[in-house]
Amino acid sequence: MGKRLTFVLTFAILIFPNVRHSQAQQISDLTKSKIDSLTTLLDTCENLPAYETLATYYYQKREFIEAAKLFKHAVRLSDSIAANHFGLAQSYFALHQYRYAAASYQKVTKLTPFFFTAFYNLGITYLHLGQYQEAKKTFIHALSLEPENSYCFFHIAKAYRGLRLFEQALAALHYAAELSPGFSEAHFLLGDIYFELEQYQNAAVNYQQMLILSPNATLALYRLGLTFIRLKEKTKAQQAYNLLEKINPYLAQKLLNQIEIM
Repeated sequence: MGKRLTFVLTFAILIFPNVRHSQAQQISDLTKSKIDSLTTLLDTCENLPAYETLATYYYQKREFIEAAKLFKHAVRLSDSIAANHFGLAQSYFALHQYRYAAASYQKVTKLTPFFFTAFYNLGITYLHLGQYQEAKKTFIHALSLEPENSYCFFHIAKAYRGLRLFEQALAALHYAAELSPGFSEAHFLLGDIYFELEQYQNAAVNYQQMLILSPNATLALYRLGLTFIRLKEKTKAQQAYNLLEKINPYLAQKLLNQIEIM
């Protein structure tokens, strides 16, 4: 999931027509003297292209506070450029300022109502805020734009789970796994929800599938061990402990403590 959830600002640069196609590479190649000259320019006057260029440069350098500051200036000068609102939202998200990020993503969705990534990112932001109803509605709209996006089904399942709508959450996750057979995180979340519902056989099946796809997923192995304890299968729980001991002694000890009181 990490790759899919890494927000790359150059995606917006290539999407929006107000920015030249080659600008992403140009920005990444900026020299220190060019950066200094743009900064000096902004000390003397307000210049929208300079704000945009420097903001994108600092975002790519992961200097998100400076990027957010510059994108705010760009948005103030021109409120109708979706790419700048998107950059501001990305910067706020990276800074874990989710309320501000949500407001900026909302602006992008109004300016570009068919931009899937803006709705997708807004939905994830709502999840961080615990606003599951808003997340659900936003992901539903995103799915109207990309009906077979497995990651969107995965995240709408999180919203359904937050709303205690477990049947819908399970259906969304099963469909995500069907769309992307190697989607290990979907099986992990299926395992968690089945465990929460005390459907331990189903939980075990999905944790095991997670481990087939991601053999080093220590948390899945730990939870599989807990599931075997709930199923009163001590031998299998012990086997999970033996495997876990080699890769994560801390979780292995936690599991052993539970095995010993079976």
